[in-house]
Amino acid sequence: MRNYILLSAILFFSSPVMSQEIDWTGYGAAGYRNINRQRINEYNQEMYFSAKVQAEIKINKDIESQVDIRGNSQDQQMELREVSVKFRYIKSMNIKFGNLKKPFTAEQIENSENLAQIERSNLSNALGQVGYGGRSIGLMAYYNSSGKKDDLPYSYYLFLYKNNNLQQGVNARYQHHFDDDYSTAISYFILHTGGDYPMITNAVSPGFYLDKKHIRGELEFVIAQNPVEGIRRKVIGENSNVIFWGARALAAVAFNTDAEVIKKIEPLFMFSYYQPEFKYTREHTFQFLAGVNLYFHKDVRTRLNADFILSRNRYNDKYSLYGSTITLELQVRY
Repeated sequence: MRNYILLSAILFFSSPVMSQEIDWTGYGAAGYRNINRQRINEYNQEMYFSAKVQAEIKINKDIESQVDIRGNSQDQQMELREVSVKFRYIKSMNIKFGNLKKPFTAEQIENSENLAQIERSNLSNALGQVGYGGRSIGLMAYYNSSGKKDDLPYSYYLFLYKNNNLQQGVNARYQHHFDDDYSTAISYFILHTGGDYPMITNAVSPGFYLDKKHIRGELEFVIAQNPVEGIRRKVIGENSNVIFWGARALAAVAFNTDAEVIKKIEPLFMFSYYQPEFKYTREHTFQFLAGVNLYFHKDVRTRLNADFILSRNRYNDKYSLYGSTITLELQVRY
């Protein structure tokens, strides 16, 4: 029934009456993934596909609405990911309301189909699991500098939200662009988790970025309080101030080949580090990802990622490679 409703919505928006007012974007992807995990419990190989259909509906020159629908082979159904409305009455501020991404780090802000690597980093996944990532219903004021000469030299986000799992918060981010290539940012997050044992936690993330025509570099750090583990310890009468930290670095360089088939080759490397509790240095996870993107067109690329996850807990001297993957994917954006 839900798939039928979503399909009906797509057909309605595609009608001749609506088509002139809509900008369609999205992607389709299919690939193969080999995963380091125990075959007795689950398969260690999978073929997969995924797709996104996004409609930017222009109401007038100052108001737009966005509908984001996605599906993948694992869920075997369509999902309504975002419905939002954007108002722009002054140049330096957009107002947006809907089911929006929390703009804590640069990787969380970027659409997944535009990332250099196939999946978000292990650090971003860890942030989402405790409430500092993902989407929530909220109100956002923001401005994105496009890098043009007449643009303001900064970008910012201020997001106030509340969701249905007893969490509400405020996420603020400021990014200063020194020129067309270099920028630095600072993000702050205050999160209130309710329930029988309410708790207020904080997170901070500085970042440094390079974005040239063929070179991309990112370096981000995160230090935060863990509300999930903090509440658990509060229940059993222990110290609830659980601080974790992490870092992420990305480097990608693109080379034009001027060939007829493969137009551009982009090797990349990503590193992330996550330590779930500041005082236990022995318990941590390293992520080393090496990959290459082969572009047949600026919106058609084959991606190969070797993603190695090395994790260790405080009671063990040996590292585990559980969850490491090798992924080959073909992606088409439009």
